[in-house]
Amino acid sequence: MKVNFERHNGSTIVKVFEDIDFYNSDELEEKLNEILPDVEGIVLSLKDVRYIDSSGLGILTGFLRNCRESGKAFVLAELNNDVKNIFELTRLIDFFQIGDNLEDAMSLMKKNEIKA
Repeated sequence: MKVNFERHNGSTIVKVFEDIDFYNSDELEEKLNEILPDVEGIVLSLKDVRYIDSSGLGILTGFLRNCRESGKAFVLAELNNDVKNIFELTRLIDFFQIGDNLEDAMSLMKKNEIKA
């Protein structure tokens, strides 16, 4: 799975460059869990993700739980309409903090540091 990691003030922006599905969701989970101990929070940019299936949603939901248990912030960012619709249809949109762009996500991250 093609991802890019950028450090930003103690947090990490993770950019995903392909769809998240049964075939690659485990790899994304490994990469996210690998960096979790070393960051204050993670912004996951889904700008280049056109589709996410139930296994991908499961990975993100489980990772959100891991972040909360670890006291780390986790914010999604830059969801396109198709991916956002999947989150809305599954009602997962209510569980995740989502920024329209990276700047919004980083603002949510700062607010979330108090709640995490």
